Amino acid sequence: MARAAPECCLAIVLSASHNPAGDNGIKLLSSAGSKVSDAFEAEVSRRFSEDVEPDPASPGSLRDLSAEAFELYAARLVSSCEGGLEGKKVFLDAANGAASSLAFEVFQRIGAEVRLMGGQPDGRNINDGCGALHPDVLAGAVSESGFDIGFCFDGDADRMIPVSATGNVYDGDVVLALAGRHYQSAGKLPAKAVVGTVMSNIGLARSLGEAGIELLRTPVGDRNVFRQMRDGHHPVGGEQSGHIIFMDYSSTGDGILAAIRLMSFLREHEMKEEVLGKSVAYSYSLPELFESAMKSFKEDIYVSAWSLHQIDLPSGASMKIEYESDSYEYVQDRIAMQMFTVKGFSTTR
Repeated sequence: MARAAPECCLAIVLSASHNPAGDNGIKLLSSAGSKVSDAFEAEVSRRFSEDVEPDPASPGSLRDLSAEAFELYAARLVSSCEGGLEGKKVFLDAANGAASSLAFEVFQRIGAEVRLMGGQPDGRNINDGCGALHPDVLAGAVSESGFDIGFCFDGDADRMIPVSATGNVYDGDVVLALAGRHYQSAGKLPAKAVVGTVMSNIGLARSLGEAGIELLRTPVGDRNVFRQMRDGHHPVGGEQSGHIIFMDYSSTGDGILAAIRLMSFLREHEMKEEVLGKSVAYSYSLPELFESAMKSFKEDIYVSAWSLHQIDLPSGASMKIEYESDSYEYVQDRIAMQMFTVKGFSTTR
């Protein structure tokens, strides 16, 4: 949109992000395409909450730039793909949100056979049992359809969760591991570092470390990741939740871009370069590579608790795990609503 209307100084996005429609909110972006500063956001909030009268606006005109912006953005995404995707079958879940009309079109232009679910937004069904917060839905569809890979987006399409051909769900750490190796082999990782957060899996740090790449950790939040990337001139960074930033293409998280770039990284197996250290050989097909890429993440039992959804007990029973929020950034400094004392246990029901 900034290219379609270069005179604009601010962009306003109305979106529920990864939340239900009732939690619609506002995101403010600068003309550079990045999120506005904390100070700017705080000042806007203050004026709104205090009912500060706005400055009188001079008469102007309205222009609908949606078609032009769509085409510019689609062309930019297509150009980010290193080679086409002919012969690849890609299943998308657009979460009934921002990616609904765009993602399908872009992957078709790149040459992939595409199937779409969660692509019929009605203003109320955004993230409703679909998208990045419900990847199991796409996982089942991918494994049953015989497609090569699937990508889940959230409502505003700034996060992406990949799904393998066998229906296994992965996270942003896998994307960062592959991206770090790709950028380093291309000579585009000058500081030999990838930016993650305190929630990044220890397996990611080990895998990158085997390639001589440092994992820099920031507090949770893509805003914190962006600052570290900008200040340290790091081209790759992101969060386990699927917010991935490639500074040579965008200054903010972009789920569709991340999916396209991941497809490029997965083609690395055809070269004489290991993708994930000792766990990846030279002759994997795309789905096999994706499965083997996760082996290095299973070497340590102390993985991120935030990804834990079920505990299987020796008795054969299982415990389902739920959280007070799907965003760790929201709950990390909050006190638990209710605590229980375990008095004992029994081997009988």
